[in-house]
Amino acid sequence: MLEHKQWRYLNSTDVINDHPYWVHFDVYALQSNDTIELGSFRYIIYFDYLPAFRLATVLKFPSWFGNSTIDPCAQKPCSANSICKPILNEEGKFYCSCLSGYTDVNCTVYEQKCSSYCSPDSICRPDQRGLIKNPDNPLCICSLDHFGPSCHIRNEACESDPCGLNGTCHLTYDPSGDKPIVCQCSKQFYGDRCQYEKVAVAIHVNMTLAPSVSVVQFYDFDQLSGSIIKLQHQMITTGLPLTIRYYHDQEKAPFLCLLKTYEGFSDPQYYVLYVQENRTLINLTSTPRFCPNAISLLPRGKLFAF
Repeated sequence: MLEHKQWRYLNSTDVINDHPYWVHFDVYALQSNDTIELGSFRYIIYFDYLPAFRLATVLKFPSWFGNSTIDPCAQKPCSANSICKPILNEEGKFYCSCLSGYTDVNCTVYEQKCSSYCSPDSICRPDQRGLIKNPDNPLCICSLDHFGPSCHIRNEACESDPCGLNGTCHLTYDPSGDKPIVCQCSKQFYGDRCQYEKVAVAIHVNMTLAPSVSVVQFYDFDQLSGSIIKLQHQMITTGLPLTIRYYHDQEKAPFLCLLKTYEGFSDPQYYVLYVQENRTLINLTSTPRFCPNAISLLPRGKLFAF
């Protein structure tokens, strides 16, 4: 291995043109009884003769993902025992992923161990487990509710419906068992088990103004100081929203709501939508009250600088 690195270091042409190593992140959609490969992010290791390689990147689906008109796999370029998948960080490029159990360059060799070792609902990858742990068996990629080296162990943490009707249960596969699930709450609820309902604010705006852009801002008291007003939440819309809804996860609703409107390059106009203290629910129709700029209230020539 050391001799190979030395040879790569001295052969600059080979380093530029030949890249035998890369880091890849394969993406799968896990379902209850199936596992679907979506694609892969692949990053070349350009200077593989160095003692370490550091990769810092953000993985996100590209805008063209799922667009059949620019799908690099539209022509079905792969062989019978493989399926075409996109390289998600390189538009127009693809790779041929072997079907479960198949291996070799052209996916022509079937590993018999896949028939008996991996669960039927998993994807079997021969020669991909690595050299450190259990190298004699294939890698099994489990479906949504299974785990273990061969995916035969069923994870039943979500079977009791711990998130109730207000959320969706997702398995974490935490090896310690301290946090086996996480609940993804619906918009109106929050909490570890989505057990708390957010405070609802509903404002029906009675206004004929038609600005280009509107900004709605909710303000509340800072809990530490008890007096400082801080911005709790804001939303930006095109035009003027006729109905404003905000689900607040505090004990009380924000006591102040402002509306800022923008038109062209002019300064924003400020309006008060409501001032309501110590309210848990707010449902009202508001005719916004205009707040003039303090400078406009002073006579010209009476401004002082301190």
